Amino acid sequence: MKAVRAILLLLGGITLAGVAATVLDGFATPAAADPTNAFDAVPGAPAPPAPEPAGPVEMQVTVEAARQQTNDSITSGIFPPTPAPGQPMPMPARPRLRAAPLAQHIPPPLSTTPSARRTTNGFPIRRIGVDERFAAARERMVTEQLAGRGIANAAVLDAMRRVPRHQFVYAEGLTNSYADMTLVFRRGVILETPYVIAITAEQLADQPGDRVLEVEPGTGYDAAVYSLLVRGVYVTEPAAIQADRMRVNLERLGYTNNVFVGQADVAQGWPEAAPFDTIIFNRPLDQFPESLLFQLKPGGRVISPVSGDGKMSVLKKFGAQLVLQTTLPVRPTPIPGNEVEMHLVPTLLQPPP
Repeated sequence: MKAVRAILLLLGGITLAGVAATVLDGFATPAAADPTNAFDAVPGAPAPPAPEPAGPVEMQVTVEAARQQTNDSITSGIFPPTPAPGQPMPMPARPRLRAAPLAQHIPPPLSTTPSARRTTNGFPIRRIGVDERFAAARERMVTEQLAGRGIANAAVLDAMRRVPRHQFVYAEGLTNSYADMTLVFRRGVILETPYVIAITAEQLADQPGDRVLEVEPGTGYDAAVYSLLVRGVYVTEPAAIQADRMRVNLERLGYTNNVFVGQADVAQGWPEAAPFDTIIFNRPLDQFPESLLFQLKPGGRVISPVSGDGKMSVLKKFGAQLVLQTTLPVRPTPIPGNEVEMHLVPTLLQPPP
């Protein structure tokens, strides 16, 4: 039994010695370039001669370099340092998880290319069945609320069919986009009924070459409709944030050829683009400023869709005066229904808090 044990110890010692020699050979003998390797071979160059075995001095230098490399790795934290006698082995520190920058979570900006896929706040507007329901509600709006009440101008009906009213509605009123009602949003933003906008558009349809100034257009829906009927629509909005939001939304939907949005007070108008053929004043007539009168061409018109008494007023300029031409009722009995119910509501024109 003692003889067997001695033989096993002898064999184990030989094996460890062989492993140690192999490790030292790995440090001492550099790897020669392989001419057959595509990364080592140089086209047209002769094969390098095989290196001579390293001598005792070279082996000592190579081993010292390997030790220095190991010490550098320990110092840099790749390997934990060897503890002092009697001390426990230190555990490597856990890597700290860093949160991604906030900018990576911000949705991409709105696309201003009309032909691009239209998105809002990074989410596609289209939802399964939602666009189809909006299209059906828009057709009912034209048939029942407009044509059914006497709007017969084909250009006006076509414009009301083409402009997607729900794209100009804040999220809280999206269900009632095509309902026969005035929509009032936060910050006093108002979107008039489809009938009010259509009957105003009828006043413009007979003058396709007109340049129109609209004061306080709400969300910009009416400006988009009017732009399909006249040469140019110039919009002024007192609130800067609302003017920027309106401009971005109109550009996103492709209304960039003849719709221009500016931030200005009611009395300021747009003198650089004056004179205008028509001014649409979305306030009661008693608030009409005299400064706007000088931006109107002789014989031009002022249309006030919301005169306060449920009627639209159309006035004409003679000299330095405005003369009332006609009044039209614009508040018929509302037609109930035509709401669009959705389970997924896309975020459109979400107003600031």
